[in-house]
Amino acid sequence: MSTAESVSNAFSIVISPDRLQAFIEPPLQRLDKPLTEDDAIRAVESAGVAVTDAVRDRVREFVDGIAENSVTDNDSSEQPAPFAVATGQPAVEPTDAEFVWDQAYQKTLQDWQGDAAVDYYSLNSILTIEADKVIGTVSEPTPSSAGLDVLGNTIPPRRRGGKPIELGEGLARDASDPSLVRTERAGRVVQAGLKLSVQEVLSVARDVDFKSGNIDSHIDVHVGGMIRAGFSAKTDGSLVVGSEIEAAIVEAGGDITVRGGIFDKDLAHHVEAKGSITASLCDRARIRCGENLMVLRQILNCDVHAGSEVKIENGALLGGKIYARRAVRVKNIGSTAGVPTHVTVGDPPSRTPHEDESEPQLGTAAPCVEVLGTLHPGVVIRIGRREAKVAEAWKGPLRIELRKVNRVSEIVIVNDDSASVVPLPSAKVDD
Repeated sequence: MSTAESVSNAFSIVISPDRLQAFIEPPLQRLDKPLTEDDAIRAVESAGVAVTDAVRDRVREFVDGIAENSVTDNDSSEQPAPFAVATGQPAVEPTDAEFVWDQAYQKTLQDWQGDAAVDYYSLNSILTIEADKVIGTVSEPTPSSAGLDVLGNTIPPRRRGGKPIELGEGLARDASDPSLVRTERAGRVVQAGLKLSVQEVLSVARDVDFKSGNIDSHIDVHVGGMIRAGFSAKTDGSLVVGSEIEAAIVEAGGDITVRGGIFDKDLAHHVEAKGSITASLCDRARIRCGENLMVLRQILNCDVHAGSEVKIENGALLGGKIYARRAVRVKNIGSTAGVPTHVTVGDPPSRTPHEDESEPQLGTAAPCVEVLGTLHPGVVIRIGRREAKVAEAWKGPLRIELRKVNRVSEIVIVNDDSASVVPLPSAKVDD
């Protein structure tokens, strides 16, 4: 082996797994002769790295650094840091087109949301828009481009190009500015992935009361005001209420979205949706939903049955009976006054008259109750067929779930921050 070969072979060239970087690892041992630029280039070439002008510049910088630091005279056992000598160009992935709501409609969402910290509302669910209105803008998709690795090989992108926004029935591009989207008819704008369309809506400008009469519809319904006590609103589609629901009978085949609260006095009425229900607060109401109940502030003394989850992540659950098949996620449960509060998760203890025969299947995650703030004494927790009564206050974040303890299923309080698991005294209950 020649002296030049021994110098170039003394260096290791390391290529990253994605082949986007190549490094020179300097040797520990003293070299027989000072390193030259040609020596380093030969080492780089022998590793298969494509030698470009940029690579030559980096090699020159490395060799100059070796000379300045007198690495050839270094007897230290410490390994010098690898030196990046080549950098590839990653492939540029395309981006899909994006629809952005007009600021006027974004303000509507902010008005609905108020000062609540958790946002459960969406513009697609709360807005009914008139015909010939600009609702927002559409950006164009961006193309992809291939990259180049340090070996000189082409890196293809995962997708060839971005997908455009598809405008369905009731929407069109503005004639003067194609980036603007304009409604061709009144209705509710629905966005499903990259497709936008307008669904027909029955619109009640103000309240459901003596003037409007009861509502019975096969399409989506938008009520600008409230649903007054003693009246009913039923639809096969979704329902949006711009104010609140008093002691009324309300049923929807889709979702129910309420800007204000859902109120009753004696649980004699009900609000029921096959989809999800979203509201600011619920007070003494009987609520049934096939999917999630999402409440911004609090649930007080209600009778709730949710096919999936009950979420009040920034509010309180106080009094009443709450059932959710998958989970209850809340900031605080119960009160210092010990108001009776019953929370059940897991397989339903019994069927209700309003429950659909085809219940949602329980997911892989175990049913649980999550508390971010305080779990107060007096709260009764039932998971499956075991029930526990909380005897003291617990500070969150914590999770209450069913676990095997000494081969017996027990209700436990889990604190992931402290890695603690504390069983609660519980007993088996029968329906």
